[in-house]
Amino acid sequence: MLGDQARDFPKLTQPEELKERIMPVLRLTVSLFRSQNGEQAKSCELKVVLLADWKDAERKGDFFLICHASPLLEPPSGPITIEVRGHTRHHAIVKDSSWIREAKHDVELKLPSTNEIILRSPDGELLEGNSSNFFAVMNGVVWTAGEGIIEGTLRKMLLEACKDEGIPVKLVPPKISDLPKFEAALISSTSRLVLPVNKIILPKPGLPITSSDPTYDYGHNEIANKLTNLVAMRLESHSVEVMNHVDNCAT
Repeated sequence: MLGDQARDFPKLTQPEELKERIMPVLRLTVSLFRSQNGEQAKSCELKVVLLADWKDAERKGDFFLICHASPLLEPPSGPITIEVRGHTRHHAIVKDSSWIREAKHDVELKLPSTNEIILRSPDGELLEGNSSNFFAVMNGVVWTAGEGIIEGTLRKMLLEACKDEGIPVKLVPPKISDLPKFEAALISSTSRLVLPVNKIILPKPGLPITSSDPTYDYGHNEIANKLTNLVAMRLESHSVEVMNHVDNCAT
């Protein structure tokens, strides 16, 4: 994060200037991936990660771009199950090494069919997932943490969709004690987009799931389904063609 240094990096903080630097790097990365991975790679969707590094730049205000492409996995199509495990990070916007070690243990305990692990605070607040944002619908209102989380791009789109559609939002994390009141739950991330949750399991901390663990099932919900579709359409409308006329595929 740039923080107070932002003024020194106009090419990194001004959208149009940044686009001029990013687009050639994206095109080269995608072209190399496809040329090195056969015919199938030419038609698959890609997950592209782009990092900016200014620490070792020779000139003030300059920076390096590091880009990596990999196949984008298909979003799960079956029932979506999540487990409430683990604890929130000490530093809300940083996934440090100690938290990663703890998260690894929780991942090893979860069921193979579980799609995500939701983190809880010591007070029982449901803040976010290991790699997603978390939402609950109660009494027609969308609840989600307003702080203490990593705010994803899809989360922003979902909240914008709520505003445009007049769906009320409370930037307050739902709690474990609210699980019986949920009308619906959702998770969002770049790879998943927005997914309505079908089942939430509440295992004992640090232990595998047992048949006695509380389980909450959720069916069709108009708000959840509407937001799922609206965010998918918004993402499509915000997409930018990367490869121009080189081929017919965009990331």
